Amino acid sequence: MKTYCEINLNPVYSLEKDAVSAFCFEMGCLGISEDVPFEQKSLKYQPTVLEDSSEKMVVYFDSRPNEDFFLKLQQSFPRVQASISERETQDWLGKWKENFKPFLFAAPYWIVPSWHEAPKEARRFFRIDPGMAFGTGTHETTQMAAELILHVYRSHKHPKSVFDVGTGTGVLAMLASSLGAEKVLGIDIDPECIRVSRENAALNYFENVVFSARPIEKISETYDLVIANIVSGVLLDLKPSLIRAISPGGGIILTGILKDEEKDFCEQFFAGTELKLSKTITKGEWVSFYASLL
Repeated sequence: MKTYCEINLNPVYSLEKDAVSAFCFEMGCLGISEDVPFEQKSLKYQPTVLEDSSEKMVVYFDSRPNEDFFLKLQQSFPRVQASISERETQDWLGKWKENFKPFLFAAPYWIVPSWHEAPKEARRFFRIDPGMAFGTGTHETTQMAAELILHVYRSHKHPKSVFDVGTGTGVLAMLASSLGAEKVLGIDIDPECIRVSRENAALNYFENVVFSARPIEKISETYDLVIANIVSGVLLDLKPSLIRAISPGGGIILTGILKDEEKDFCEQFFAGTELKLSKTITKGEWVSFYASLL
């Protein structure tokens, strides 16, 4: 049985965090994880790290370090206490794949991992290899966005052009294309998301879906349907760019808003716009909206 050593350091104060990290790497550690304390006082999704607080740091070695490590740690950082655990090495990716199984995404569409056989009942499905990208379709916000996309197409509106902001794995962009969108652009600030979404589009034979890392501020085209599955504060920050991207008579899907934030979000996002809110759905602690531009 192959094992590795996990050393918990506590407390590590923010002001000495970098010094402790540098010391551990000098002593041969393989990696470090931290519990970073923060607070978020407003709807804006900009958490503030509490600089004067303590946190727990976990340091990983391939085997138990010699006593020299602990002696030097005590001499350099006398407040820091160390506890040691031996862990069995796991194939984390393999275990995650075992647990990521086909599921009904938004009826009648299923999500089927690229390494899994499609169930007989999955007559319409997308093959997804998420890699390190967000948005496998399991989260409530992505499912609600999919439900709203289906709602738009089923209500006799057939957007020909779709803009997916924060595309993740590209699954929402592919859904729009499968429903009849002729031109689909998905953007994301994470290069890994662009790589993964392109691979997923190729895996599902979508040739009219384009993915780009272009910032939304540089997008000058307008679209019949804009999809923004992000978080509330970022949606508010991007409000001018999102609204500018909607074609006359088009609409926008907004999701990633907590129910507790619904009133404040609506007051801030829809204020001063010509958007008419026409559908609201909730799932778990989240709420999503579809609004059309008058």
